[in-house]
Amino acid sequence: MLNLFMAVVVSAMDEESAAELAELEDVSAASTQRILDELTALRQEVAELRGRLTPDRG
Repeated sequence: MLNLFMAVVVSAMDEESAAELAELEDVSAASTQRILDELTALRQEVAELRGRLTPDRG
């Protein structure tokens, strides 16, 4: 009977851990996407600034 109780407790803990891990993965994916979006925007700004500088050097 004690083994059954332990199995139920361990199973519940595993489910809780899996749910927390899934939530962390979602947060991580969202953060990564925001960083990639910001990097893309920065690259566009740098390209624009380079375009403005090129004719003046010429």
